[in-house]
Amino acid sequence: MAPVSSSIVRFPEDQVVYSVPNWEELTELCFQVSLQIREDSHVFPVMVTLAKGGFPLARILADFLHIPLIVSLGVHFYTGIGTRAATPEVYQDIAPLETIRGKDILLFDDVADSGESLLFAKEYLMSSGAGSVTTSALFYKEKSKIIPDYWGNLSSEWIVFPFEAMETHSYLATRWTEEGVEKPEQQQRFMQLGLKEKWLA
Repeated sequence: MAPVSSSIVRFPEDQVVYSVPNWEELTELCFQVSLQIREDSHVFPVMVTLAKGGFPLARILADFLHIPLIVSLGVHFYTGIGTRAATPEVYQDIAPLETIRGKDILLFDDVADSGESLLFAKEYLMSSGAGSVTTSALFYKEKSKIIPDYWGNLSSEWIVFPFEAMETHSYLATRWTEEGVEKPEQQQRFMQLGLKEKWLA
């Protein structure tokens, strides 16, 4: 299945390469992942999506797969900026757990980056009584500790999602300011990443 192309953005003196998928491209990726799953004749009564990045895309994928129930699981790996916890923490649990017990679960995240969230969540769901857990992601990075059972695009770029405008702005503005990037240049960069000026005012 051919990869879905997204805009690639590079900035002078910035080592990071950015991928900027739009909603149409993300929907197409969801469709392609759904085709993979349907080709294997997998049917899932429940999807578990990782909070909060998976929310918007989980709804699209569940629609293509006719999955009637979506529940979310929140996992923290950081206790503060740059402060990593020794073990992951579940901050948003599945309630009631009967929702997943004995069920075949499709576990979804937007990106399998380090893969630690997917790996932890899979083990957590199995220990909580799930019948089986199948993993999926729209984007898979080779550095991930887990290869999702189903995935859309192989990516090495920083992915700028259209539903994370303020979060992206906050993080990048801080980083670019620390790197000495002037405000006018930052504004130009944000526009290239699809973040409208009126959103950031």
